[in-house]
Amino acid sequence: MSDLADSILDALKSAWDAVTSLFTSKPVGNPAASCPLKGKTLTPEQAQQWFDHFKDKRPDIPFNYPVDCCYTRAREMDKEMQAAGVPCGKVWNYASPGNALTVPTKNVPASPPYNGQVKWGYHVAPIVPVTQPDGSVQNMVIDPSMESGPVTVDKWKADQNDPNSTSATTGPDPYYRDPSGKEMPDPGDTSVKQTLDDHRAAKAALGP
Repeated sequence: MSDLADSILDALKSAWDAVTSLFTSKPVGNPAASCPLKGKTLTPEQAQQWFDHFKDKRPDIPFNYPVDCCYTRAREMDKEMQAAGVPCGKVWNYASPGNALTVPTKNVPASPPYNGQVKWGYHVAPIVPVTQPDGSVQNMVIDPSMESGPVTVDKWKADQNDPNSTSATTGPDPYYRDPSGKEMPDPGDTSVKQTLDDHRAAKAALGP
């Protein structure tokens, strides 16, 4: 093999190693398994208060831009709740092969190409453990981008209109998780701030 070919192969290997180093090699496990959210639980009223706080008091998080940004929104919400001592994690939903998660919304144009809805390959939002009136504890999803309050994981999935979608729960740490279970670590506050800035600008360009 020529020196040039060797150099090309070495460059390609280095690039591939750089990409794969972003992901963990932890086994996938059961994608439907519940995430153990240890510690105190919230009351339904407290869960609603957190939902309202994010929706009304965090204008830096573009909940009105459902086209993109779910991974960054989830990161910011989990980070703030963790700092307050609230046990939290994330729930991920993946579209079934050949389909898309589809959510009607007033936050995109009613005209093509959106037609009043967004389509996703996946979606992610925070979950918190909430004590129910009967004393049981249930994970509730905090997702102001598509809901009017905390909802169960089942309702959150149903509202994405893909009956064959698959879901997984994790702790708060993965910034991104692909359908096979590979996780991308948090890129840091500077990168996250830039992403939020970019998506707020994209929403402004998209219009009301």
